[in-house]
Amino acid sequence: MNAENMWGEIVEPTQARTPTAILREQAAILDELTHGALIASVEQEPATNNTLIYNFDITAPAINNHKCPIVTVQYSMTIYPLTLTDRTTQVQRQCLNEEAFLTNLKNILSSTQVKRVIAALLIQIRENPSAQKTVDKDGRRA
Repeated sequence: MNAENMWGEIVEPTQARTPTAILREQAAILDELTHGALIASVEQEPATNNTLIYNFDITAPAINNHKCPIVTVQYSMTIYPLTLTDRTTQVQRQCLNEEAFLTNLKNILSSTQVKRVIAALLIQIRENPSAQKTVDKDGRRA
């Protein structure tokens, strides 16, 4: 007796990326842009009611690992739609697909508010005497 396949054909996704993969790409880019002076991280909160929650933060290792929250992403197992929260302004955006997520994320990461946070952290790193040993005058890790 053969068991009937009730699943049908299961197709592997080809080019889909998860929001967390996209955030990790941006974390690597920030590390490169700041020569390691600022480190972005993606951390998962405990899942509740099948909702995945990820926080994207920027940390300045040279100033006692000071951490600034930038965005939070919440989504279910189906990924989209998802909620993207700008932690610098507390504005929430609904993203129906990857394209909308990319557009909204780019708007947040390149916003005046986030650039102010980054500039403030780099200034504090440069002016922190204990950081001078590990960071040069341009905010680069030595």
